[in-house]
Amino acid sequence: MGKIDNLTILQTVKEDNLALFSAYIEGKESLSFGRFPVLTLCYMYEANKIIAKYREVLSNIRKYTIVDEPFELYKKFREVAGKSLRLYRDDESIVTPIEILAVLKKDSLVKKYYSKFYITEKAKKNLKAIYKQSQIKVSIDNGNIEIAHRPLEYKQRKVYGWALTLSSSFAVLITILCVLVGGIYGLGVSSSPFKIYTERQLYRALNSRGSYVLARDIEITNFKSDLEFKGMLDGDGYIITVNALPDSALINTNKGTLKNLNIIYEDITANVDSEVSLLVSHNDGTLSGINIISVDMNLTFDKDPNKMVSLCAMATNNRGEIVDSNLLMTASVSSAGDGEGFISGYSINNSGTIKNCEFVKDSSITADTIDIAGFTIENKEGSRVDNCINNCVIAQTSSQDGWSPTIAGITLTNYGDIENCINRSTLTNVSNNVNNEARGIIYVGGISANNYGDIVRCFNSGDINVQSEKLMVYSGGIFAYADTHVVEEKTIGPTIINCGIKSNINIETVDEKAYIFVGGIGGYLCGEISECFSMANIKAQYDEKKCFVGTALGAAKCAIDPWFGTVSGIYIGASENYVLNLETTDYQIAALIYVNYDNSSSIIPTPINGGDSEIQTLDYESQIMAKGVYWSE
Repeated sequence: MGKIDNLTILQTVKEDNLALFSAYIEGKESLSFGRFPVLTLCYMYEANKIIAKYREVLSNIRKYTIVDEPFELYKKFREVAGKSLRLYRDDESIVTPIEILAVLKKDSLVKKYYSKFYITEKAKKNLKAIYKQSQIKVSIDNGNIEIAHRPLEYKQRKVYGWALTLSSSFAVLITILCVLVGGIYGLGVSSSPFKIYTERQLYRALNSRGSYVLARDIEITNFKSDLEFKGMLDGDGYIITVNALPDSALINTNKGTLKNLNIIYEDITANVDSEVSLLVSHNDGTLSGINIISVDMNLTFDKDPNKMVSLCAMATNNRGEIVDSNLLMTASVSSAGDGEGFISGYSINNSGTIKNCEFVKDSSITADTIDIAGFTIENKEGSRVDNCINNCVIAQTSSQDGWSPTIAGITLTNYGDIENCINRSTLTNVSNNVNNEARGIIYVGGISANNYGDIVRCFNSGDINVQSEKLMVYSGGIFAYADTHVVEEKTIGPTIINCGIKSNINIETVDEKAYIFVGGIGGYLCGEISECFSMANIKAQYDEKKCFVGTALGAAKCAIDPWFGTVSGIYIGASENYVLNLETTDYQIAALIYVNYDNSSSIIPTPINGGDSEIQTLDYESQIMAKGVYWSE
């Protein structure tokens, strides 16, 4: 997991993940990881699906773009190179594709592709040396290569002799046939899973238990969604193409393990009038290494006041775990009706774990009166979103009265734990509600819109843009609104620890009653915040009558006896953001709203660099870094 960089491309080669390799390799075909070009790596890791599609393109590259060589590649090469290793002691030596084929003893492929690959004089010299070390005669002349047959190795001779000895035994022959058939179709156990070649076989497998593996790409044309899977399915890097949106999901319930699946939805135009998942409705097991690509979706949500309408990619209800997965989605969504409507990348309700996952670059969701989150709509008590990255551009526009437009980079509402998550992409929310008695509130949070749980070590580098005619706005780089909640008669407050922001926040409202609560970290807080930093550049109307704008917090409330929220260890970059027009104050972090025991309230501007405040203004990023709280991507 992590950002889509060169190492991500290396991982797709190791997994022979053709779908993701194709999505990431464009413009990087000339990469060489130290001594190892991409095609060389494909042969080393037996990435046969990638080789089949990209061999011709990758084999004729004449100049490589060299990046760092991971140590694991050296170890992998050392295992197979033998004496040939000495030919590549020089770090600047390139192990070309034709040379690695010779090292791997793929003599038939060397002969087949010798005249088709671009081969340097140094590569020719190395080929001769590689075969000489194995005492095999080779001749290179006029663009052709001749290679003498290799003698049988000891293990090969032993197997050959064993086969001859037993060939006269009919019983043994039957045994061999059974083993061969088992190799083709599998035995349904983890060491020999059933192999799946057709859509019908896949349907039967996903309504059963046992171990299965895809043996080819499959196109789904007519798939029922009433399946309950209790086994293990390994996609083995093959692609499942789906030509229509399912009624609810491809699989109703997963109680087993789905792994290494590549699922593609393309050019889907459909109406959504229920809860729909592109993979699973209820996940009680494990989704691992799932890669879903869903591009050019045009959807209409038929919202019904009596039920929820939603769309996600992985699991509508995740009670198990979703790990090491990627999602690429582009969707344009319109809506009709007055009910609830939600879109999320990974789940609608998360009661389990989402970890090491990414909403990848070039993803976007644009919706009309539909709330959107990058990973989950509600992260429930005791659940967890960990080490996830959102690169999906999210935008909502709404004019519906009574609707509270809400979007977030990671989760819409959090009661659980969010840790080590990053939002990189722009979040935009526009309300054109011009009703004079407009009802609704806008919430936009870089990590979470409404937070009642814990957010730890999260970072936002994506810009936030909000426009409102009449509605009040809560917005912040980490959260929009954070407050206490009661569980079993116990009041629990949210905590924000070691989080930071470095981006732009632009808020604009029109009506004088459209109040603004906006801060680099959060718009409104009743809870604890510590060891955080803000380098937010906030642009909003500086009207003390309706705008509470702070480089870190818009407003904070401490109103529960004997529980009080605390603000400590906050570091902010110098900016022009302030809350009240005070001649003696250059920088403001927040307006602290203290609700007294008699329910009266007072607005007190927070002092900077003085008094009892634990807040410090620092002029340079390096100064914030020196405080030990700063971190970035």
